[in-house]
Amino acid sequence: MRMRACAVCENGGRAARALAYAKVGRHLVECVNCGFTYVPVAPGAAAQTHAARDGRLLLGDRLLNWLDRATCWRRFMFSPLEPYEILNKLGPDSGNVVDVGCHRDNLRLISRRFSIYGLEAFPAFSVRTRTEATQSGATVLSTTAAEGLSRFPDRSLAGVVLHSHLERDPDARSVVELLGQKLRFDGLAVLKLANYGSLNRRFMGKRWYKFNFPEYLNYFRKRDISALASHFGLEASFPFMLSLPTDDNFIAILKPTIPIEIY
Repeated sequence: MRMRACAVCENGGRAARALAYAKVGRHLVECVNCGFTYVPVAPGAAAQTHAARDGRLLLGDRLLNWLDRATCWRRFMFSPLEPYEILNKLGPDSGNVVDVGCHRDNLRLISRRFSIYGLEAFPAFSVRTRTEATQSGATVLSTTAAEGLSRFPDRSLAGVVLHSHLERDPDARSVVELLGQKLRFDGLAVLKLANYGSLNRRFMGKRWYKFNFPEYLNYFRKRDISALASHFGLEASFPFMLSLPTDDNFIAILKPTIPIEIY
């Protein structure tokens, strides 16, 4: 069985340190070089689709789950902007935009000043995706994120939206590498990621609700996505109100570092 390497520093998977999260259904490891946390063996598509869940919880688990639900207001302390809203506000005046995963209403709500493309990994598009594509004039491609992004010429994308995608992608490093190649120098990628560095994750431990196995494969902190982006000529920023330590998600905005000869 092939072990995955660290997506951030490419340190070999067999050298990673196992974490004690087997109770939630999937082994996790921590890279001994950079500290990135990930699933060492990606499950097949069938396993991701038909995940077996054990519904039996100990009393302590039930109490913590109740407390997590009772304090869910902490996730909505402020009105967060969605990734497509950030793209609409901060993106260039026009150009090609890619929505990876066709998340919810993104295709319909991304500004019509852009030419919109959706990447959907499953051949059978949902009715919602088809409807949104028709309403927005978007082109939807049945492909993975890495393969779909590779179809675009270098420096041709005004923006890319990845809403809760990079956690699920077994080839997350290649996706970020392609962002570094395909984004225009005035373009940006907006990522919404599960916040492995959140206070709630530390409090909930192995019962954190973002331990969504076998769907989630990668668990990013801000420093992880910053390090990964910098490998490929991208600079990461984190809007403060959209990346609070009390939130179980955070927003990362990636922009190409402009070579000095272009100034």
